[in-house]
Amino acid sequence: MSQSSGSEVVDPTVVDTDVLSFWQKTDTRGAEYARILAGRTLIISFQTVAEQLRWAEERNWGDQRRRELEDFLKRFLVQPYSIDLAREWATLMASMGKAGNPMASGDGWIAATALLVGAPLATHNRRDFESIPSLTIISFAPPRSQA
Repeated sequence: MSQSSGSEVVDPTVVDTDVLSFWQKTDTRGAEYARILAGRTLIISFQTVAEQLRWAEERNWGDQRRRELEDFLKRFLVQPYSIDLAREWATLMASMGKAGNPMASGDGWIAATALLVGAPLATHNRRDFESIPSLTIISFAPPRSQA
């Protein structure tokens, strides 16, 4: 789960909140993702940062744990909000709704991030994203047809 050095972007990959949480909590499921993503430039959406901060808030974490979380998040490139990202999100959300596959707003921001930067999405919540035709998914979770 190490970040590439310098400003060189090598095989950019957007990491979903669930995979990030596996690494943060040293969940055994994270090892497979760490292995396959080694050497890649790992990107997280501003949405993932917000979800992590909400987790700490909901669980009343103390100052030390919050600092550890913020230090952990510094290991990743964060894709910030931009008007281009908002356009990508709006197009995605509208097209998914029209296709009868509405998605949660947060998942939409994460998927839009991957689409905007032209990178695959590493997620263990494959079912949340597999109906997006233009999105490449890296996942060890079974596809919807096998679940």
